[in-house]
Amino acid sequence: MSATKLFDVPTITRLQVIVENFRGGHLSIPDFQRPFVWSDKQRLQLFDSILKGLPIGSLLIWRTSKMIAIKESIEGFKLAAPVVEQTRNYVLDGQQRLFTLFAALSGARPEEGEPQRRWPIYLDLLADRAEDADESRFRFPRRNTDPPNTWLPLSALLNTRELFRFQRKLEGSPHEELLDRAEEIANIVRDYPLALVPILTDKLNLVTQSFQRINSAGSQMSEAHMLRALTYKETFDFSESFADLADDLPGRWADLGEQPFVNILKALCGLSIYQADVEKIQKAMEDDPELLARGGKGMRAAAEFASAHLHTLSPTSLPYIYQFVALAYAAANGANLEDHRQALERWFWVTAYTEFFTGMPAGQLRVVFAHLREICEGETAEPLPPNLTPTCSRVEEFRSTSVRSLLLMHRLARRQGERGDQLLTRGSETYMRLLVKGPASDPANRLLAAPEVQVALRKKLLNLDPADDELRQEHVLPPATDTVWTELRAAGSQRSHAARMRALAPVLTWRRQKLAHEEEATLRGLGLNLED
Repeated sequence: MSATKLFDVPTITRLQVIVENFRGGHLSIPDFQRPFVWSDKQRLQLFDSILKGLPIGSLLIWRTSKMIAIKESIEGFKLAAPVVEQTRNYVLDGQQRLFTLFAALSGARPEEGEPQRRWPIYLDLLADRAEDADESRFRFPRRNTDPPNTWLPLSALLNTRELFRFQRKLEGSPHEELLDRAEEIANIVRDYPLALVPILTDKLNLVTQSFQRINSAGSQMSEAHMLRALTYKETFDFSESFADLADDLPGRWADLGEQPFVNILKALCGLSIYQADVEKIQKAMEDDPELLARGGKGMRAAAEFASAHLHTLSPTSLPYIYQFVALAYAAANGANLEDHRQALERWFWVTAYTEFFTGMPAGQLRVVFAHLREICEGETAEPLPPNLTPTCSRVEEFRSTSVRSLLLMHRLARRQGERGDQLLTRGSETYMRLLVKGPASDPANRLLAAPEVQVALRKKLLNLDPADDELRQEHVLPPATDTVWTELRAAGSQRSHAARMRALAPVLTWRRQKLAHEEEATLRGLGLNLED
């Protein structure tokens, strides 16, 4: 295709035509789409909206000459093979709605054992007569029980013969007046207008970007998804290959995800990290059959190095994903990270504390990757990347998503040894408040502890009686004999929360100063300067 226009004018099509095209193989669902996840309520609300004439959204269709892997079945429902045509039609957004319509209206039945959700769907015509009828008028069949004659199967709405058979059951019954309503509902569903928005392009990066922007509130299609679709063969599946490589990663690094691996491949191919260019990665994989193995080797070496020397046991405790990509890139090019441990450790923590990777452009990323490779090849002894300003500011505010707040948790984890490293892998759920009603943004009010022990730990640390000073030291709190506890003990008999909070203020002040001194010592140990 030579089309350069992304979006064409949307086409308004009858619902019956959409279902028939999907059933006939003229519409396909790409294999990279997420599984079917809609609940019973969502499925029933879809048909309630249709009967009320409410909009149910459009379908985003990718029209292309590309042949990609598609779903052959969903939850046991076999899907038609795509019709051989010059232009293929893939559903990018709306697969949950489309499959619900197909499964309920086409009369198809699941073939692979028990379906995960209840099918078929019926409309209770007696409940439908109520003025305030909603999705509750739709029913699922009772197990081992025939539905009442007044339950209209939705599969009859697009099938004239099945609808006629249903209507005949009503003839001569006490509910014969429902005959006309059944016909009316069938006409509403058949003629319901549905918008198709086509994307006309063979450029995969544009398709990926379009899907991500239009479907930002739903499932995200990444370059890894598109790469899998583009390279899929009966003998090769990118996702399965990555899963095999991830199985060799230590500990929680198996949770890394496919996209960082794609970024490693991009770096090895000399491509921009930020641009979606899966066709060039595909070409590189064809030209170099060992590319995936090299990337996997680098990924494993980076994960092992981070676990052994950087107290980083998972992607969750990683300050920047591009630090990991850079280490993997160097290792994939033959570097032995262990041989340069001291320089790499300093490089890692300096780039983290200076927030060096925040907002970094693609060109500078390539410079950083090249510099790290030079370190590992002995071409430079300077561990600080070019253009890095060795100055940091103090952390005045705690935000669970900020790198500097994560580094505070890293320092607290060091006090707990291996247990602390493991806690970091659980993410923000371990970022405990010392004072429940204290300021969440105050770094002095944050501790590192497992959620299941936080209540008991808080009581123990703030106990008015002398407690385990070793435990208090572990969590950066003054010993029980320190003068800062004097006022707290005096206020212990008071029930006033305000009085108790005032008494705890010196504790937070002590802790704030202690954490600041520790951070300053860490920065100076790395050769960094602290802003006034």
